[in-house]
Amino acid sequence: MENQIELNGYTYVVSGSDTVTVNKENVHDNSNPLQEVVEIAGKQYRLTAIGFIRNCKGISIPSSVTSIGEMSNCSSITIPSSVTSIGEMSYCKNMKIEFPKGITTLNKISGLNGITIPDTVTSIGGLNQCSSITIPSSVTSIGKMWSCSSITIPSSVTSIGEMWSCSSIIIPSSVTSIGNMTYCKDITIPNTITAITYIRCSQIAIPSSVTTISEVDGNEGTTILKMKNMTPPSVGKVTHMSKDDHLIVPQGALQTYKSHPGWGKFKNITEDPSLNEAEGTVQQKTATIPVQGGTDEIAMLKKEIETIKQQLATLEANYKELATKIK
Repeated sequence: MENQIELNGYTYVVSGSDTVTVNKENVHDNSNPLQEVVEIAGKQYRLTAIGFIRNCKGISIPSSVTSIGEMSNCSSITIPSSVTSIGEMSYCKNMKIEFPKGITTLNKISGLNGITIPDTVTSIGGLNQCSSITIPSSVTSIGKMWSCSSITIPSSVTSIGEMWSCSSIIIPSSVTSIGNMTYCKDITIPNTITAITYIRCSQIAIPSSVTTISEVDGNEGTTILKMKNMTPPSVGKVTHMSKDDHLIVPQGALQTYKSHPGWGKFKNITEDPSLNEAEGTVQQKTATIPVQGGTDEIAMLKKEIETIKQQLATLEANYKELATKIK
């Protein structure tokens, strides 16, 4: 093709009047480094973007690059501070990732554990098969979370688009909307949530603040929902219910849920008195008396305190190491 050239084993593609994008797979050393400026048909072009690099090791990325579309199965790669956006970074497990401070957008992170996202990032498109990731308070939205666990979501986040097969995650009270929840368990939902779009095969507690759920689907799994509201939330559809699906409601609300046209489709509905005093409130049939310090918020604060303790321990160790070198 006239608008691309093979140079030192890389494919450079013309992306603008004087700029190019590069793509490459299976590079294991930096003997043929990426070129900041390449010549195509007698004209010089500046490398400003990486389309994808896969199964690569030890590549030096020029400081002219401002965006990376995809990095997968890579290691020993330094991302320059000129990069402001990364489309997808996946399964770079053996790579000590140091994100540049200038980056503001991460579209998708897959198969990465124990990384720290810089505080310049304001949105994350998706987290896939990740755990023990530090999300900074600069992030205000997370698009999707797939197969994630033990991730602390900061109180700056106000929306989560979708959660799929997630566990052991506390959603902060700053979040006001959640899209879909599928195959989730041990998820702490705050009482700031008023609506959930879709619940499928999940084992979660629904706070009394939720007044609307668009759909509950029991297809291909078991759904166990603990409802904390004496009054059944509005529900659009309840489908594919089996004898294994279980709806647990506050004491005194059993008949109300059983007679509901939607919630009554659950074949197994029982009462649990502990749900009558959930979320730091004392619920009665005629009134709800607020109590300071809900259990969801307390659990979230405890987890944040543990994270801070770990960070302080790391700082102390780094200080001791530096002091030894100075001596």
